[in-house]
Amino acid sequence: MSEIPGGFASIRPLDPEIQELLAVMARESVPPGASVTEMRDAQLKAARLIPPGPPLLDVVDVDIGEGDTPLRGRLYFGSDKPTILMVFLHGGGWTLGGVEVSDAPSRRIAAGTGAIVLSVDYRLAPEHPFPAAFEDAHQAVRWAANNAARLTGSDEAKIVIAGESAGANLAAAVALLARSAGPAIHAQILSCPALSADLDTPFIRNMPAPFPPKDLLPLLFKGYAPDERVHRDPRFAPLLAENVTGLPPALILTVELDAFREQGEMYFERLKGVGVLCEILRYDGTVHGFLELDNGHRQSREAISAMAGFLRRHVRDRPDRS
Repeated sequence: MSEIPGGFASIRPLDPEIQELLAVMARESVPPGASVTEMRDAQLKAARLIPPGPPLLDVVDVDIGEGDTPLRGRLYFGSDKPTILMVFLHGGGWTLGGVEVSDAPSRRIAAGTGAIVLSVDYRLAPEHPFPAAFEDAHQAVRWAANNAARLTGSDEAKIVIAGESAGANLAAAVALLARSAGPAIHAQILSCPALSADLDTPFIRNMPAPFPPKDLLPLLFKGYAPDERVHRDPRFAPLLAENVTGLPPALILTVELDAFREQGEMYFERLKGVGVLCEILRYDGTVHGFLELDNGHRQSREAISAMAGFLRRHVRDRPDRS
């Protein structure tokens, strides 16, 4: 694990635990050209092969929609004295994933950080292209802000937004919007963030990233943002935002064998350069989406511990930013 991304170190071999996990996932894979429905079914089957997360004080399904737009969430209570409500946005290229798929890692995050975790079943592409997922993510944060005092039992509860991969993209984009539109977000945690639609870069072309398959990436981006004009919109590409000042403290988790590693590290440098409190950790020998591919392997445990430490230093022990 590296704290500061200085250049590109020699690529290390895959961690044996990750090799084993990818082999299990391959047995549940679908052939090239599979439909979105087939991919979703295969992902859910693979997720059920991952050991379940720890028992918690409570797990509750909730309706967090607004108006005529339904939106489902699932609350995970890992502590009897929570002070943080964390909105968690799953990965899956805006096309795959959901509350059921990310149940085990959501449980581990709640148990490891002591936060209430709100996992969000945002609308998926291609049925619901941009900005549907972004709008759902912002709605989830509004719901969290309106209900945080009731859920935590404290008027000083703080809101954190977190996500992985496409979910980290949504989290970063919502943090940019909330800076002016509200509600107050006290920290953002971005794991393996995909922050730009530019997939034709030397880094991405040359990175030996075994997961997800590189040929799948353009299809996922096109499914969520078929109009290429959207690719310059900071609500889709936070890395292209003109102004990143005044954002909440950020923890960025990157991994060595990830086509999107460079984007996460570039965003860290941008935030750091304008004085945003920002930390970054790089996990070696593992792959994109390592937090939600969690079968309890070492790097996932370390990442959740790092999240807990970050929240302790920069959210729980800091004054309210609202």
